[in-house]
Parts: sequence; C-alpha cells; structure tokens
Amino acid sequence: MGFVTRINFPRLQPVAARVYLHRDGILFYNSMGDAVGYFLQTLRRHTETFPEAGHNFYLAGLWANRDGELIADYAGLQDVNPDNWSDNVAWPTWRYVDGVWSPETKMCGDEFIMVAEEEKFRRATKNLADFSAYYPNLGTLEPERTIIMKDKSL
Repeated sequence: MGFVTRINFPRLQPVAARVYLHRDGILFYNSMGDAVGYFLQTLRRHTETFPEAGHNFYLAGLWANRDGELIADYAGLQDVNPDNWSDNVAWPTWRYVDGVWSPETKMCGDEFIMVAEEEKFRRATKNLADFSAYYPNLGTLEPERTIIMKDKSL
C-alpha cells in the first residue's frame, strides 16, 4: 500500500502542515490540485471552527473509500514545550468525510505508521521550523514523490 505523494507546506499560515496522499482511492481526486484544494478546504474549516485547539503543526492523510467519499484524516501537534522541543507531546486526531467534520478518529495502519515516523523525526529535529522544513523517510511506505509548497495561507 503506502503513499503516492507527500506535500510539505513548511510556511503555511497560520500553521505549517504536511499531507500524504494514500494509494487507496487516490483516483477519486481528479488531480493533484483537487487533492491540495480539499486538504486546504478542510484545514481552513477546522481552524475556523476550532480556533482554540492550539495546534503547532498539522499532518494529514488523504484517501477515498469504496463509495468515493473523500477522506482527510488529521493529527495535530499539540502541547509543545518550547524549552524542550523533544518532550513528549499530544497528537489529537480527527477526520473530514466529503468536507464534513466527523467525530470518528480511526486511521488506517499506514497512517499510524506515518504519524509515528513523523513523531520520531520531530524528536530528532532542533525546533518547529526545522521539523516543518524537512520530513522523515517512511521506509516501505515512502511516497514516490515529494512536493514542497512555497508560501501559502489558509
């Protein structure tokens, strides 16, 4: 299985993010632009609806189920200690299905591995800027390509 593409948004405003497009159902996104648009739409909706969440960084896995519903599974980096970047942190999760927030928080195994590798990588970096600018190797789940998005805002 694994991921087709990783898109890194190191300077996304107000909070940097990284999104992984999973092989499952990726054909339901008509283009890479549509996938990026769906990601930005759901992230914008989330930050407007839950501004108090206080996330420092966002990870997302995009895919589609057999019914063609577009799904964005999120993990938001939270509770970062600025004096000790490598401390244990929280990664709350949530989901959007066809653009609508869902309380369901399940992720597939590939997404759990992705979040775990990202967390291991985070602990090895110096700070949020370093973590945002670079990304981990996911081993057998490593995407075929990585796209770095320049300045972007929600």
